[in-house]
Amino acid sequence: MEVLVRFGLPVSKYMKGGLQMERRYLKESNGHYEVDIDISVDEWKSMLQNHEIFYENALDMVLKWYNEVGHQATANTVKEKYSPELKRPPYNGIVKELTRRILKHLNRFEVIGTTGKKSVFIVPFEGWYVDYKRPNKGFVWKLRDELVQALEEVGMVDRQIFLSKEYLDKKEQENINKAFQLSIYELEKKIDAKTKKQTLKTTSAASVRYDRDPDVSALALKKANGYCQLCGNLAPFLKKDGTPFLEVHHIRWLSEGGVDDKTNTVALCPNCHRKMHILDLQDDRDFLINSIK
Repeated sequence: MEVLVRFGLPVSKYMKGGLQMERRYLKESNGHYEVDIDISVDEWKSMLQNHEIFYENALDMVLKWYNEVGHQATANTVKEKYSPELKRPPYNGIVKELTRRILKHLNRFEVIGTTGKKSVFIVPFEGWYVDYKRPNKGFVWKLRDELVQALEEVGMVDRQIFLSKEYLDKKEQENINKAFQLSIYELEKKIDAKTKKQTLKTTSAASVRYDRDPDVSALALKKANGYCQLCGNLAPFLKKDGTPFLEVHHIRWLSEGGVDDKTNTVALCPNCHRKMHILDLQDDRDFLINSIK
């Protein structure tokens, strides 16, 4: 493996699928994080207009940061401004999934953090602690200059999306309803094909909202067949379309690093779903895990 330095930052090269890839290493100095991110303005412009990369919630996020002074702010500052009803900022999960899509699209490098694990936050943003000696004071995210320029050149800064939770919930349900039209066999085949092509989605503990695969949710609902997979009771009512009302639950929560796939997803009645999020008893977790094996 060839090791070199670019712009004063360490880089190593390796082969992946016949292509030469680079590992770029995050460098920290006095609470400020740096890495070589050579994504051009034109590349950002192309990706911004690709809805398979910049989902609406990701574009909504970067526009919020664009509107901050200097295009920089802590995640909590933005949360308090736009979503004060949330207990925690939802942006860690959004930026994590966005960066996975960006790196997969570019297919030329990955970023290794200071702990030796892959780092994703640093691709669309730069970052530093407000006071590195007191990390609890907050961490500043700043949009990369090339991304800022790209937003301006494609005219997106006038699109003040700032999606509401109600809108996102509605879009998510529409996608699940569409996927629900497929059979269990078709859903499993589709999910397995996606799993082979990409790393399963995970999230961090600081996230509240995540990009969920509607096929995975629809499969859990199909397999439950109208019965709660914890208490075993029928769904409490039928929706207007005649399907049983159950809620999709991840046995290991996404906020704990759980994956959004068919081995971690069940359908519960609202009562049991609430119970899992309030009590989260290990016996119930074990029961649910065994129920989908």
